[in-house]
Amino acid sequence: MKKFVVLFLGVSLLVSCIWKNYLMSDDDLVWMSPYEYGDTILYRSADNVDSLVITDKYISNDYEFVAHSIGPTESHGTAVIEGKMCHYGDSFDVSILTQKTDDVTLRTYIRFSQRNYTKFWQDEVDHLDSRRVNGVVYNDLACIDSVDMKWSRIMRPYNIKSMLWSKSKGLIQYEYLPTDSTQGDVYTYYKKLPYKQKK
Repeated sequence: MKKFVVLFLGVSLLVSCIWKNYLMSDDDLVWMSPYEYGDTILYRSADNVDSLVITDKYISNDYEFVAHSIGPTESHGTAVIEGKMCHYGDSFDVSILTQKTDDVTLRTYIRFSQRNYTKFWQDEVDHLDSRRVNGVVYNDLACIDSVDMKWSRIMRPYNIKSMLWSKSKGLIQYEYLPTDSTQGDVYTYYKKLPYKQKK
């Protein structure tokens, strides 16, 4: 029995040396707190309503105890929320992904559709601003415009000009790029309809 304990401790020490775990803190996970699977979030413009339906939520933030290869290996806490935005009869994907890249840095991606995305760093103060939107003050906003967005070179980007994303409340406001038939309407958070599971 004593030999088994010594062997177990030795293997555990070896694995801990070659396997690095970067887990998300409770504060990091606040990015995932606004939405649950099945929620519907409504946004209003001057003459229309968009709806965002949350289609998936996934969080992987556990320690790994077994190394799968020889040499340095890393495990990163990762969380994803995916949704489908309905706009004038059309629909496109909206998602947020956060991942702990090292002991202090949380890397966050926000993506509208599969044809463009934007990324920013949670620990950069200039990306978390305070702003009043429809009478509500948000102190944790990522204010992202077309300059910040990284466009795909393969497909034409979706016509999103800018967005405001709150760390604790989710997507607050977004603006479409003007087209030949529209003026680039601004859509602002209206209300959330929580998903109610059937009994």
